[in-house]
Amino acid sequence: MPETAGQCSRTGSQLRVGIVISTIGRPASLQRLFASLEGQKLPVSQVIVADQGTGTETASVASAWATRLPISVVTSSGGLARGRNDGLAALPPCDVVAFPDDDCWYTPTTVADAVEEITAGRMVVSGRLVTPGDMRSSRVRFGSQPLTLGRRSIWTHAVEATCFFRREFFEAYGVFNTGLGVGSPTPWQSGEGTELLWRALGRGASMGYSPRITVFDAAATAPEAAAYLRKTREYARGTGRVIRLHQSRLEFAAAIARPAGRALLSLLKLRVRAARLCLHIIIGRCEGYAGHLLPARRGKFLTGT
Repeated sequence: MPETAGQCSRTGSQLRVGIVISTIGRPASLQRLFASLEGQKLPVSQVIVADQGTGTETASVASAWATRLPISVVTSSGGLARGRNDGLAALPPCDVVAFPDDDCWYTPTTVADAVEEITAGRMVVSGRLVTPGDMRSSRVRFGSQPLTLGRRSIWTHAVEATCFFRREFFEAYGVFNTGLGVGSPTPWQSGEGTELLWRALGRGASMGYSPRITVFDAAATAPEAAAYLRKTREYARGTGRVIRLHQSRLEFAAAIARPAGRALLSLLKLRVRAARLCLHIIIGRCEGYAGHLLPARRGKFLTGT
C-alpha cells in the first residue's frame, strides 16, 4: 500500500473532502467507520489513516477496503495530536478536512451536511457527537440550535471529532499542539483540538456549530469505574492547560466553580459517585492550570475503594 496518496478528486464545483484518522489499532471500529464513509451521500475524496499501533491489524483492514475507498496509510507515533498532524501532512490537496476518532462513525449525510454548512463562510464548522439509540450528547453539551462559536461555546459545542476545517485553516493558524491530547508525552491528555480552535478564535476566525451535522460515538465507560475516573482526571488536566494558555484567571475560577457546585449538590443528594467524579475534574483542571501534578494519594473517597 502506498505511503501517500494522489490528488483528491473534484467533480465540477464540488468541494473535495479529506478524512484523517489517527488510530492505535482498533480493527472492528475502523471497519465501522470505513463503512460509514463508503455510504456517504457526498463521497469523500481521500482517507488517510495514521497508524500508531504496533501490529498489522490497521494495515490489513485498510488494505481490505482499498478497492472501496481511496485509503492510504502512514505510520506515526507520539499521540493523537501527532497522528492527526502526520495524516494531514500526507493528505493531498483537498478543500475540507475532518478528523473523526477511530471509534466514531458518520450518518449517511454527515459529510454533505458539513460541506453545506462550511460553504456559508465559516473556516470551521462543528457538529454534535451522540451515542446511537438514545441520541444523547457525548462528552460535551452541544445543543439544538446553530450558533457562532465563542469563548464559552468553544467548550460546549465543539470537539475535534465533529469538526470540519477548511484546508487553509491550518496554513493560517497552525496544526494540533503535540504537547496536548491522548498519548502525548505530557500529563495533559486532552485539549489539542480546543487549543487549536482558541488560536483561531483569538485571530478572528469565523467558526460555527450546526446540530444537523451528526457524528456517532460509542457508549462511554461506566462513571463509577476506576479507569473512567483516571481518564476524567487526565482529560481535566488538558482542559486546565488550555485555560492557562488562552483564558483569564476569572474564567479559570468559573471552570472550577461549576464542578464544585455540582459536587456539593451531589453530596447533598448522597450521590457519592457523582461527587467523586466532580472532584477529579476539579483536581485535574487545577493540575493543568498550575503546570504540575499533585502528589499521588490513595484516599478512599477519591478512589472509591
